[in-house]
Amino acid sequence: MRDLRPLYFTAIMIVSLIAGIYLWTYEGELIRSPRIAQVMCFIVAAACLWALTRKDNEKLQEPSGKYLEFLEELKRFKAKAEIILPDHDACEFRNGTYYHEVEDKDISWMARGSHIMFSEEVTKTEKVIQSSFLYWHQEGGTVKKYASQGFPFDKIALQLYVMDGKIKLYVDRFDRNRYFFELEESK
Repeated sequence: MRDLRPLYFTAIMIVSLIAGIYLWTYEGELIRSPRIAQVMCFIVAAACLWALTRKDNEKLQEPSGKYLEFLEELKRFKAKAEIILPDHDACEFRNGTYYHEVEDKDISWMARGSHIMFSEEVTKTEKVIQSSFLYWHQEGGTVKKYASQGFPFDKIALQLYVMDGKIKLYVDRFDRNRYFFELEESK
């Protein structure tokens, strides 16, 4: 969906400027203090101009050294690990969806100001959909249980990915307790 905030801010700024100019020449008696109203119109216009021209503080950061080291270690692990495609019938799928409070960045600056004045946080409840599964793998005469990490989709989608062979289990050949599941990247 297209962000309409710039359009709203532009419209409010134009209306505020027109009202401010009108109040500059106003000589009627209906408005008691046209200068205060005029100043308020220009303040609203300036706030809209600020909102239109400000830069977002969220910049993409370069990957840190630890993250790059982790990726290299993961690449080495995958090269030496045994690859297993989990069998859907040997899996138990679990739903891990939860809700949490996050800062509401969509709220207007005027509403944000009123929340700050009354010491209320500007938050909204966000639903995080995720699921995981347990996989029991036959190794010789024993059965080994592997627990997957959370995947960012619901239980049914996870089942379909496992049935389609899109999720791989990488297991260390020497230490069977070192493993991870990977979702195949779509092309």
